[in-house]
Amino acid sequence: MRYLALIAIFLLGGSNTGLAQDTDFLFEVDSNATIFDWDLTASIGNIVESPSNFSVSGATTGILGSPGFPYVSGALNGGGAMAIPNLSFHVPNPISWLPDLASGNVTGLEFRLQADVFTVDTATGNFTAIVEMVPFAGHATWSGILGSGNSLMAGSSSGPILSNGRFIPNGSNIIMELPIDASIPFPMGIVGRLWGTMYAVADTSLPNPPVLETALGLARGIWDNFTVRNAAPGNPVGLAASFSGQGATTVGPWGITLDISNAFQVSDIILADSNGTANWSLYIPTNVPMWKSVWLQGAMPGATTNIAGNFTY
Repeated sequence: MRYLALIAIFLLGGSNTGLAQDTDFLFEVDSNATIFDWDLTASIGNIVESPSNFSVSGATTGILGSPGFPYVSGALNGGGAMAIPNLSFHVPNPISWLPDLASGNVTGLEFRLQADVFTVDTATGNFTAIVEMVPFAGHATWSGILGSGNSLMAGSSSGPILSNGRFIPNGSNIIMELPIDASIPFPMGIVGRLWGTMYAVADTSLPNPPVLETALGLARGIWDNFTVRNAAPGNPVGLAASFSGQGATTVGPWGITLDISNAFQVSDIILADSNGTANWSLYIPTNVPMWKSVWLQGAMPGATTNIAGNFTY
């Protein structure tokens, strides 16, 4: 089921959006305003969730079809990483004095958003997008009288979500208001529903920052492309990866600190072409574990790209 979901995701990806005047922006999530509720359902009984709601943090990359408001079109091209705090749940025993039927936790859950090109109403900023929420990291564990186990959350796609959103100009910023109502498969036959409105802010005075773009899902045994756009033409560009997660890794010679921990260099450093683009075509080894989470980031002297969360399959 995970693999079938990925086929749709690949169709959504890609930097060639066909927008009239492509402009990259980094939308940073307003974690104070972005509050999601969640609910778990399963045939094993009533499930109690904790906490009842949570904030979302992180960022996502987007392409808008004009450099300033009003916008005519947009797309979410899948760069970025958004994090959810640790969650827990339990299934009470209908006989009150007996132990819970099950209890569990979901830790380290992170996801990406993607959406194919959508039209924006130039008068109102309203749009309708088909969005997909895909966890690329996270670990679920559970135990109880029904048994125990654990499962990785990577690749458990929500499937297509219809979202009626809006772009709101606010001084030099543009706010993306994006309602999301997603169903995510959890272990033990549990279906998780996560819903809320994401508010993410981009600084329109800083268009076209360096952007790292990758396909979502790295298939073992094939070649995949990793692209940095908007670098300084002719300057060196590197690709870094981490299996540890978000954090900090200092690159002293270039005067930068990456936003991923225990980062290591992937492949060669290359020079950006005349358009500021650097591209790597890399083979994904077959001996890499399935559903392995990886955090990627582009680097160059004095600048870094967004994080691009990903996973193998």
